[in-house]
Amino acid sequence: MDLEILLKKQAKEDQTLLSSSEMENQEQVILLNIEVAAKDLVQSGVVKESSLAQEKESHKEESSQ
Repeated sequence: MDLEILLKKQAKEDQTLLSSSEMENQEQVILLNIEVAAKDLVQSGVVKESSLAQEKESHKEESSQ
């Protein structure tokens, strides 16, 4: 009986770890997509690269707070 409870608890913890890992992976994919889109905007001349750098810096500052 105790073993069954422990196994269920461990399975739940494993699922939680997997979920947080999946969320981190999704966040990385989203950030890469944003970066690619930003580069496309620069190449097409819609946005200047200097303004993108400023935006990226302000985002880093917000994230660190």
